[in-house]
Amino acid sequence: MKYLIICLALFLVGCGDAPQLNTRSGAQSFSAQNYPRGVARSNGDIAGDILDLTFALENGQRLPVFTRFETPVRVGFVGHAPAVLRKDLKNLITRIRSEANIDIASVSTGANIHIDIVNGNQMRGVENKVCFIAPNVESFAQYRKRRTDPSLRWENQTTREQIVIVIPDDATPQVMRDCLHEELAQALGPLNDLYHLSDSVFNDDDFHLILTSFDMLVLRSLYSADLQSGMTSAQVSARLPKILAALNPLGQTDISNPRPATSRAWVNDIRLAQNTGNDLALRLRGANGAVNASVSFGYGPTRQGFAQYIRADILADAQQSGAAQGFAQTYNLFKSAFGENDIHTAHASVQMASLALSADKHALADAVLKPAIATARRHENATLLVQLLALRASWGDATGNIAAANDARAAVTAWGPYAFGNRTDASKLLRLAADLSKRTAQ
Repeated sequence: MKYLIICLALFLVGCGDAPQLNTRSGAQSFSAQNYPRGVARSNGDIAGDILDLTFALENGQRLPVFTRFETPVRVGFVGHAPAVLRKDLKNLITRIRSEANIDIASVSTGANIHIDIVNGNQMRGVENKVCFIAPNVESFAQYRKRRTDPSLRWENQTTREQIVIVIPDDATPQVMRDCLHEELAQALGPLNDLYHLSDSVFNDDDFHLILTSFDMLVLRSLYSADLQSGMTSAQVSARLPKILAALNPLGQTDISNPRPATSRAWVNDIRLAQNTGNDLALRLRGANGAVNASVSFGYGPTRQGFAQYIRADILADAQQSGAAQGFAQTYNLFKSAFGENDIHTAHASVQMASLALSADKHALADAVLKPAIATARRHENATLLVQLLALRASWGDATGNIAAANDARAAVTAWGPYAFGNRTDASKLLRLAADLSKRTAQ
């Protein structure tokens, strides 16, 4: 029974089917808060990241010129939108105005960034993505009619005038919010994702879900008066040192530590491992290839940990002892590299705390859960938060700390609708966690 808890952990990280329910306007949501300014990394390295984010697409295609909005940015919904999403947009726009210094506001008419909440099945019939953006159209209906039009291709843009953000109506409130952050940021600036970034939403590992200090610095740099649409990569590169010196004094004294570029082979291995349609052997081959390459090429903890995490996930059904070892290794790698209060460590804490509870190591579970819960709140990740709180409730039951258990259960119930789009999954989580505490007590 030692590794039974892995099944609970995998449920918690969302390996089951996503809820296909419309969002509720009465869902709990996060309030506006203050975020740290500046990035403690070399400005030279940051400049390289900005160029890679701005002059390429996720498929590796290079873009000929830099583009952005050259007029004030006005954001509006095409039609109906849940009240909780409108609140999330208000908070995000406030942050972008303050932290990125962009002239952006929400409007009911006259928008140049349009947010269209559309039927999820219809959207996925056109683009099989969680959400997406497209230039030169104002709605999903327009995009569907004109999607093969060359004027909608990013490599043909010389400036940005009209962009639509498409979000499915059957996404949970948090997924809608996550889409809002990344897609609005991409509508404004970067169109690429980079797996080596440990401090950005522009990374397909999805550890960060809301715009970070790095992301805001990128946007602020791209909207500097020293840049304009139509510039080449060489022209932007020549001006970034001056821009970053003024905007990010923290990065002027930091020693350069450039991160090796991610090979296309590593990306293909990750996608092979993540594709649940592949058989176990094929997925493991991809995961092992990504882990081995991360070590061989010095990719660092962000990519190595992500690859290890995926491999442990794959092993969970077939080889639970190997999965447990992999989850523990990932937790220790992230904690050593980023500290116990980092979002990467918090994600790995779900499995680490699960393993500690399954082995009756209650002091270890407590030490893992406390910083992780605080980190999940700070990073506004309700899905991760309820995972950790459900385990906290289990810890409270197992140790006789009834007050802590009840507080954790109440928080799971409160955040369930925002995290899952319903209360049913939150209740199921709590029942599984309660069953865990009973099993470990036996």
